[in-house]
Amino acid sequence: QTTVIEIIIEELNTHDIKLLICDAGTGIPEDVLAKDEDNIFNLGYVPHNQGVMNEHGFGLKNALALLTSGFEKNFLLLTKPRGVSDILGVEGPISDEMEMANYKETDWKDGLIQLRSVESGTKISVEVKREYFNSIYGRGQSFETLVMRLGEHLGVMYNQYINEGNEIYFHYKSKAATDFTKKTIPAIPVPFLKSPTITIMTNTIEV
Repeated sequence: QTTVIEIIIEELNTHDIKLLICDAGTGIPEDVLAKDEDNIFNLGYVPHNQGVMNEHGFGLKNALALLTSGFEKNFLLLTKPRGVSDILGVEGPISDEMEMANYKETDWKDGLIQLRSVESGTKISVEVKREYFNSIYGRGQSFETLVMRLGEHLGVMYNQYINEGNEIYFHYKSKAATDFTKKTIPAIPVPFLKSPTITIMTNTIEV
């Protein structure tokens, strides 16, 4: 089953970046989000049933720690578990004590363009320091250059994912713009994939 990811990047007047990432997957079940012992925000959390990606339990937390510059910025994670009418959420930064709360449909739709009305999925919004955003590409520090480099990187890194029919929507807006530029990330093959000696192994990930 194919799925859709939406990435929205907005340059704020402070020059910092507002980042919103959303998917239309199965969402995060309440027990995985809020269980005292084995919730996804516990350090080193590993799912009971290991997936094909050999999860070690640090991906989400590491990403949020980096994006928030060591928890200096806040984030909001919202999820709509498949088959459940509730919208659950956790507000950061990551700490020893975090609370799950119920959110409204308007909270889910806020800021989204493509995935406002999905039945299930997960959405993360976070404000990123400009210094971290600039690390995308050292030789060009303009907002437009950085988002173009990021788009190219996504096309290369997720070439196989996109070729399998999945979609990545990529929307961005500079502080001088009046509206978002809306694009879809294309699959960008890297040269070694054209070699007849290369064998590609794929796994099916259930979403």
